[in-house]
Amino acid sequence: MASVIGLLLIVILAGLASPPVDAFTRCEYVYDYFPYCLDFLVGYRALATTRCCNHVKKLNFLAKHLLGPRLICECIEAMVRGMDPPLIAYNIDALPYQCSTQLSFPISSSMDCSTVPA
Repeated sequence: MASVIGLLLIVILAGLASPPVDAFTRCEYVYDYFPYCLDFLVGYRALATTRCCNHVKKLNFLAKHLLGPRLICECIEAMVRGMDPPLIAYNIDALPYQCSTQLSFPISSSMDCSTVPA
């Protein structure tokens, strides 16, 4: 039993000594899910697709229960910074209505994620 506890302690300590998670790993879900909404958000599509809405709902869950809204905000900000064409404010506002949901995180082409709760 003592050897099992010792092994677990070594594994835990090794995990604490590992390098910090890089930005891609932290933002992996956003980078996987958010692009499905970009066609709508930049104006290439008139309506948000079902896939976009499903992914927005997944991001809402992650923002509320796992990653927090600030991280989602920071990842979206990194993804859309300097994008051409830029996001259209009207489409950003329409997204929650078209997807029948409320956003747990902000979307904007110029966000200040430091004001978003962690």
